[in-house]
Amino acid sequence: MRQGGEADGDWNTGYGASSVDGGSEAPRERDGRQQLRRHVQDDRHLFGIQGADTRCKDQTLQVLAVCDEEGMERVSSFHLADKDPAPESDPLSMPTTPPQPQEEVHAAELERTFIAIKPDGVQRGLIAEIISRFERKGYKLVAIKLVVPSNEFAQQHYHDLKERPFFSGLCDFLSSGPVLAMVWEGEGVIKYGRKLIGATDPQKSEPGTIRGDLAVVVGRNIIHGSDGPETAKDEIDLWFSPTELISYANNAEKWIYGVN
Repeated sequence: MRQGGEADGDWNTGYGASSVDGGSEAPRERDGRQQLRRHVQDDRHLFGIQGADTRCKDQTLQVLAVCDEEGMERVSSFHLADKDPAPESDPLSMPTTPPQPQEEVHAAELERTFIAIKPDGVQRGLIAEIISRFERKGYKLVAIKLVVPSNEFAQQHYHDLKERPFFSGLCDFLSSGPVLAMVWEGEGVIKYGRKLIGATDPQKSEPGTIRGDLAVVVGRNIIHGSDGPETAKDEIDLWFSPTELISYANNAEKWIYGVN
């Protein structure tokens, strides 16, 4: 604020009076003085020994009023100035506008695994229960069919166990009734699909797993799942033709993986 009758010539309104006390004044200066006097008289409760600011649309009208011997206010000086610039931001202060969340960049590495509900799981009516567990996890079903495999087909499926003494019993059981064959797709579906299924022996399966919750003995453990990427590829190729595998976009994936 300027004191002692100094003038500020940078006026958008054209006023340039140095003081309202004495001296010759141009018409524009007198008009400016009269407007300010009216303003002071209308708002005299704002004035006293202290100065006051009157806010304009684009600028601040800074006015200093003092009292004379009769207690009347007199305008000592005034000038227009740009409104106060925005204060420098304090790095410790909270932002007035919350930061916008950045979109998560996530490249989902999707893989596929073979899952089969064995004849005991089908006969016990556990199809919906088992499918729902994979769906709730966030995996996508890309192939499904109900088949009754032959004994020869079962031998192909268990070919890596043909030297085991229980090989014949496995093949007989798998070919004893309908099997629900499925292919599930998702990130980490091979490894985590095995965790959803549980240990081969239901007695050693953790509660919350499919076998831990729904099976009792190892000979009736209701479900099969591929144990690795190579096994998954071989079993998918054995049970499904390429035309039976469906590739499609699932609207839920952006909520599961953060991919738009």
